[in-house]
Amino acid sequence: EVENLTRGDLQNVSVNLENMSNMRFVSATPAPVEGPNGHVSWILPELPAKEMRTSRLRAVPTGTGTASSCLTASYANMLCASTSVVSPALSLEKDASPGACTACDEISLTYVVRNSGTGTAQDVVVRDTLPAGMRTADGRTSVELKAGDLESGKERRFTVSAKADRSGTYASSASASSASGATATSDVVETVDRQPALAISCDANNRVFVGRDQDYRL
Repeated sequence: EVENLTRGDLQNVSVNLENMSNMRFVSATPAPVEGPNGHVSWILPELPAKEMRTSRLRAVPTGTGTASSCLTASYANMLCASTSVVSPALSLEKDASPGACTACDEISLTYVVRNSGTGTAQDVVVRDTLPAGMRTADGRTSVELKAGDLESGKERRFTVSAKADRSGTYASSASASSASGATATSDVVETVDRQPALAISCDANNRVFVGRDQDYRL
């Protein structure tokens, strides 16, 4: 009989019949595993806590005198560990509103960064180098926005105010990166700045008689 005296399950329990003296193994129930030199063992994949297993064996003496044998028991519990493998994936959208403006208008730059992968994207940063002639409301020519840690399926939205120094088409894309190496780049977004230009002309008769009305055409 082999008994688990602990309060935990035992795995890979091996009961071994050894040092048989003046006897020969014949049979056993349940059937054992027979090895070289008369070695006999019973393998129990699992022995639950506080349970017992019984084996019955039959042997015959090989001569007169004392017949003896020894039993040993051992177990080898498995210690398993698991690791979650994740793959954060970033996506980035950039928008500029309005799409067409004048020097007096404020341009609103919107950035939306998302983690569409698995696991948390750590220390996410959004960067945008503004095209020449465009500045933020506080005079900077580049944008750097810290989104922090983004869990799977989460997003961060940022809005930055900017202005154009002169007329023209302003285009740029933004990028996002995380400490784990995930990156994303937005589409190129354009803003057209049109500066108003006024012109005036005046036309009149080359000469006029005294007392007559003079016509002016503006």
